[in-house]
Amino acid sequence: MHLSSMYDILVRIAKSKESNPDYLAHIVQRLRPINYKNTAYSVDRFNDFIFILEKDDFLLSGFREYIHRLIKNRKFSLLIADLGIVSSGGFRREIFKRFYHKILPIQPPENSMDYLVTNVFYHRKDHRWFSAIGEKSWQKLFDLLSFKPISELNNDSFVISELLFSIELLALRISGTAMDYSLLRMLPEYSGFDSPFINLQKDISIMVDGFKQGTHKRAEDDINVKQVKILIKQCQDYLKKAMENKERYGISFFTTIKFVRIQQQLDRLEFILNYLVENNEQKSEHIKTIHFLNQIIRLNAKKNNIREFLRTSTSLVAYQITQHTGKTGEHYITESRAGYRKMFFSAAGGGVIVGILCIFKAMLSNIDTSPFGQAFLYSFNYAMGFIAIYLFHFTLATKQPAMTAATLAKALKPERKGEVSYSNFADLFARLFRSQFIAFIGNVFLAFPVAILLFLVWKYVFGSDFLSAEHSRQMLNDVNFFKSKAIVHAALTGVFLFLSGLISGYYINRNIHDRISLRIKKHPILRKFFPDKALEKIANTYNKHIGGIAGNFLFGIMLGSTGAIGMFFGLDLGIRHITFAAGNLGLALLGLNFDITIGDIIIAVLCIGLIGFFNFIVSFVLSMIVALRSRNLKLFDIKPIFDAIWVRFKQNKRDFFFPPPKKIYALKEEAESLIVHTEKENEE
Repeated sequence: MHLSSMYDILVRIAKSKESNPDYLAHIVQRLRPINYKNTAYSVDRFNDFIFILEKDDFLLSGFREYIHRLIKNRKFSLLIADLGIVSSGGFRREIFKRFYHKILPIQPPENSMDYLVTNVFYHRKDHRWFSAIGEKSWQKLFDLLSFKPISELNNDSFVISELLFSIELLALRISGTAMDYSLLRMLPEYSGFDSPFINLQKDISIMVDGFKQGTHKRAEDDINVKQVKILIKQCQDYLKKAMENKERYGISFFTTIKFVRIQQQLDRLEFILNYLVENNEQKSEHIKTIHFLNQIIRLNAKKNNIREFLRTSTSLVAYQITQHTGKTGEHYITESRAGYRKMFFSAAGGGVIVGILCIFKAMLSNIDTSPFGQAFLYSFNYAMGFIAIYLFHFTLATKQPAMTAATLAKALKPERKGEVSYSNFADLFARLFRSQFIAFIGNVFLAFPVAILLFLVWKYVFGSDFLSAEHSRQMLNDVNFFKSKAIVHAALTGVFLFLSGLISGYYINRNIHDRISLRIKKHPILRKFFPDKALEKIANTYNKHIGGIAGNFLFGIMLGSTGAIGMFFGLDLGIRHITFAAGNLGLALLGLNFDITIGDIIIAVLCIGLIGFFNFIVSFVLSMIVALRSRNLKLFDIKPIFDAIWVRFKQNKRDFFFPPPKKIYALKEEAESLIVHTEKENEE
């Protein structure tokens, strides 16, 4: 069946004198497997195709003439210079472009090679079966079609001219983008030196002119080719050094896209150059062309891949954001008993403020207003409370995972031998877990009694009760996983906690990258009204607190507006936070005059514990995913991570809840100091 189908297409091609691309598309369709994993199907079909051509001279001659007519003088310089390279339009534009082109593929001019690749190899898995066929089989086809190897083509041939033009085009684009201020400021120490990007463009122009005039050979040992390759390496080193300064100068999505674009263009330039120049080690005549075509088809398959673009472009910014939250997060991980006690009192302070917020929210719920008005009031209450917790240096327990995940991810960085120390990670996780545990205790143990105390004080002073029995019963049901979606809402709150951590890091990074503090300090109009010392103080305050204030403010808005958004869309959305749940439980008990069963209390206590767990685990897992991605670590390492944590837990469960005794801690410090001293001596 397949043989006859392929034969019929070849007969139609041999009888026709047209250069219709649809014929080639039909042949590729016969080679393409239904299941992309079944590459053996393509290998068998391709062998059948070769067999037909070898046995029938009429079909071979007709197919050979058809292919030569089809590809003759089809321009491909723009195809190989642009294919798969991010555009210069920015992050959002690139996302929209890929999404739009995925739904409605772009159609290049019909006389271009891009048109052939787009309409023949349109499936996103075509590169898999193409490469599975193998070099020998493809070489046999190229021999049957009388294709000349790249090494036998003259410098004035159409193919070589297109390759040379694509190289010059890439060099011009690279040098132009590299001169952008947003990139130059990342490496100011090189501002006085000749840019390797400018020199690259000049030397490529000299090399291309030498090839065209015949004064230089297309060979790896040619002096111009060697110089261009050296400059490509220098440009790549330049980008690497500039990226090492991202913590110092910050980085934006706009700058990230430019870095990604230049790196892709340098890689493409090197790829085309390696194909163009002769390589004495090449055994097969057509093997370079086969590899070249395979790469073009692979790039075509991924040109609209949104996930690939996000993976490439967001890791740099994600690193910078998590790097800043990670520095803050180091303060949230206790080790000694003194730090453990300090965390408890800090969390207790946070619990006091949350208890006050619970009272305010209960009062605000009695105001007759629109859903938007209620969302505004709730958001303002939450935001001001969280900012107060931050400014008073108190702790909200569930904020810790988003801030500490980057610190944990650093522990997964491979050591000198290239192996990850999962035991070190497990030790650090144990410290985080007990820090989170004591923060939970501090928050809950204060939020509950403070809410009750303030309610009683209000009732005593004003003689009024702002909690109805119906409202109190609803608050009790909110901490009952049988009567509400408490666990789902707790998980949603964990997502918001994760986002608040990213927001904090984003604003810190933005401040560094845009130098906002310096701009405030040097603002020409503000300097007319404020003395320099006042502006410096304002700038320093902004620099120190913008991340924490922005993250907490927007976290409050997310919590306060979730219910109104759910109401608008007809969804049962809500938030459950362990500390607020504890405070609300206290208010519900008073509002119902303690007229509840022991079973309700037990369920409420268990539910509050589960709310805290899901607040923690969702926020932590999401933050870890971003932190691992930002450091190009594999997400598949999650199993050995959990295995190491479980082994550590079985060895000493106490360490996950309480700090080690003073003697053990002192011995541990001495051992770590000895290890560091030994490593330094070995390095010397």
